[in-house]
Amino acid sequence: MRTIFIGDIHGCADELCDLLDHVKYQAGDALVLVGDIIVRGPQSKRVVEIARRENARVARGNHDARVIQCRDDGGKKHRAEHQQVANELDEDDWAFLEATPFWIDLPAHEARCVHAGIDPRKPIELQEERALVTVRTATTESGEEVLWGQLYEGPPHIVFGHHAIEGLQFHPWATGLDTGCVYGGKLTALVLDAGEPVPQKIKDRRGHIHAVPARAKYHDPKKK
Repeated sequence: MRTIFIGDIHGCADELCDLLDHVKYQAGDALVLVGDIIVRGPQSKRVVEIARRENARVARGNHDARVIQCRDDGGKKHRAEHQQVANELDEDDWAFLEATPFWIDLPAHEARCVHAGIDPRKPIELQEERALVTVRTATTESGEEVLWGQLYEGPPHIVFGHHAIEGLQFHPWATGLDTGCVYGGKLTALVLDAGEPVPQKIKDRRGHIHAVPARAKYHDPKKK
């Protein structure tokens, strides 16, 4: 059984199916999605239905969290794009989405999945939920802002998404898979065999990366 980590889907259901076909996904393979599976793309509900059907594990992303908040507070002060998705979901979808954790540990792969990243100075149990779904950078001792993955020293290896502008990221102990599918980029996966750790060497890790192009540009990255 393989484990297939997939970057930010953002409602791009057709591309998700394309990627699963590309990696020859089959029954028994485990899907681990890095979050932001919904919003901005054209088929958020269909993505949730696919994730449910395939028993995917999903690390909660910031857009996933905002849609959940729409339900919790009746949609007050939320963007139309989040409320629209909230209105599409049925009770089974909600049960699945609301059960998503902020991180997923995969001991067999010596890995952990979060949506955005971590504060490299804190253990996972002390991370703020907001950081897990929004962080992109960390501050060095000299005060410089750098990608958090540059400062993180594992184990475990962290697989994450969230930072489409930066694209595919390879750090010694972290791999970023958000390649901006919803913005017209690609949908990217990291595929590991059963019990296989994430390769430490970047050149070896690249051999486990698979991607398919977006079928369209669904959202302007300049729009918040």
